Amino acid sequence: MRRKAIQSAVEGTQQVPEELKTFETGATRIPIPLHFHYICPTMLRGLAAICAEGFKSYPDKTVPYAELSTGRLGLPLANLIKHKGNHETLWLSGDRSEDHVSKVIWAWMMIYHQEHDCQHFEMLLKPEDRRKEQRRKGKRS
Repeated sequence: MRRKAIQSAVEGTQQVPEELKTFETGATRIPIPLHFHYICPTMLRGLAAICAEGFKSYPDKTVPYAELSTGRLGLPLANLIKHKGNHETLWLSGDRSEDHVSKVIWAWMMIYHQEHDCQHFEMLLKPEDRRKEQRRKGKRS
C-alpha cells in the first residue's frame, strides 16, 4: 500500500485533495504531498558532477542518463549493485579519494530508473534515437 502511494505521488497520479492551504497573506494553494525541501542541494550538485563525469566518458551519447539507465551501454542491474556495493565499502573503510557517496546515489538512481521504467528523459534524445527507442519498446511489449 505504501509503495503504491509513493509511486502515485512520484508519477503525479495521486488524488489531488479538495482542500486548499490558506497562507497568512490570504493566498491559497493545493497542498503537494512531496517534500522537496528534504532534498539536499549539495547532494544534487555531487550527483550532477558524477553525471558530468559520465558524459566525459560517453561524449557520443546525447543523454548519458537515458542511455545508461536503460542498460543500452551494458549496465545490467547486477553490475550496478556490484559497483554500488564497492563504492559503499570503500567509503565505509574511510577512502575519500573520490566521491563514493555520489556514485552510490547515482547507482540507486539508475536502479530506480530500471525498476520503474522511467521515460521522462527520452524526450531529450535526438529524434532518430527516440524512434529507435519506440521501436525497441514495441518489441518488448
